[in-house]
Amino acid sequence: MRKLASFSILAIAAALLVGSAAVMAADPVAGTGSISGTVVDKDGKAVAKATVTCYLAPAPKAAAVSPLQAGGGPGTRPAAAATATTDDKGAFKLDKLAAGSYRVMAASEDKTMRGRNPDAVDVKDGAETKLDKPITIQVRAPRGGGGGGGGGGGGAPAGGGN
Repeated sequence: MRKLASFSILAIAAALLVGSAAVMAADPVAGTGSISGTVVDKDGKAVAKATVTCYLAPAPKAAAVSPLQAGGGPGTRPAAAATATTDDKGAFKLDKLAAGSYRVMAASEDKTMRGRNPDAVDVKDGAETKLDKPITIQVRAPRGGGGGGGGGGGGAPAGGGN
């Protein structure tokens, strides 16, 4: 009787394991699109070791907003979809993105300079979207510091994909 009970438990565990593997294989983990570009300072010099992050862009007001895009309410942003570090030439590539619209932001290694691409970047599955112009980062006034404005990073609208 004990052997039968042990065998039954093992059979159930094996069935659950096989079933879980099938579900995980059918679940898309990440997309195949990417965003590439460069990060420069206000003088146009490449910024090495800058952190570049992309987030799903908010949906248009008329459209329904998914929980991922909603980001938890005013003043918050959704979790990062991808993060990369620029090389010595300021170049970056954000990989494994699902199709959709993204906001791209950059910050210097010491976080004293920040900037963003002014427009949402559209990513298509299987395609690399190259930014037309570099993302310009500059020193920004601390939040709540009363410095006024703080400047929105430079950059330009995203280009089309390949």
